[in-house]
Amino acid sequence: MPDLSVVLGEKLARLDPLAALNTTGPDLAIEVLSREQGADYVEERLDDYVKLATSEVWIVDPWARAVTGWTLRNRAYEAFVEALGEEEFQSQILAGLRFSIGRLWMTQR
Repeated sequence: MPDLSVVLGEKLARLDPLAALNTTGPDLAIEVLSREQGADYVEERLDDYVKLATSEVWIVDPWARAVTGWTLRNRAYEAFVEALGEEEFQSQILAGLRFSIGRLWMTQR
């Protein structure tokens, strides 16, 4: 289960809101890493999302203050952006969704 998931369009009708686990994968999955979760964890999660045909995955690393966006192409993920610090992040599947990732970190301005 991702930390946050987005289901769009036709897939939404296939979800059972009362089910503990749905077999329909999200269109967008967002994972927020814990300090101990590294590259092996990310690879494992991407493999899980390939099986669910999840179109886009964001990996949020609060320790590195980075967000990496992955898009599914030919049953494998390709990174489409790695945003660091205050850089802008833009979704591939949610048209018009773009933001500075600096807004994600709890820092005083």
